[in-house]
Amino acid sequence: MKFTPKYEYPEPLRQIIEDHLQLALASITGPQYRRLLQYIYENPDQYTHIIGRECAVGYPPARLWELNNELLPPFGLFIRCHAPEQWLTNRWGEVSHVHQWRLELLPNVTQERAA
Repeated sequence: MKFTPKYEYPEPLRQIIEDHLQLALASITGPQYRRLLQYIYENPDQYTHIIGRECAVGYPPARLWELNNELLPPFGLFIRCHAPEQWLTNRWGEVSHVHQWRLELLPNVTQERAA
């Protein structure tokens, strides 16, 4: 079964995330990190294997962990991993536990913006 995520950031959240993302991209120099950030922002809820292929990253979860734990917190961002509403099946008809990823604001940033 082929499935393409259709998530769109609601306004004004989209603009807030984009503002934080631009600050992060101006500071983060690693090409894989920059590709991952830009791609995940432009393609929220994309699957791990597609992110790896499109961004030329062998094992995206390792790079995304580094972004979340080392590079993104100062910019108020994190990349959330979650299970899809419906798991994909592989060519043998078996369930593939492939997750989806989305760029989000850290909870404290969300609370500050709401105040």
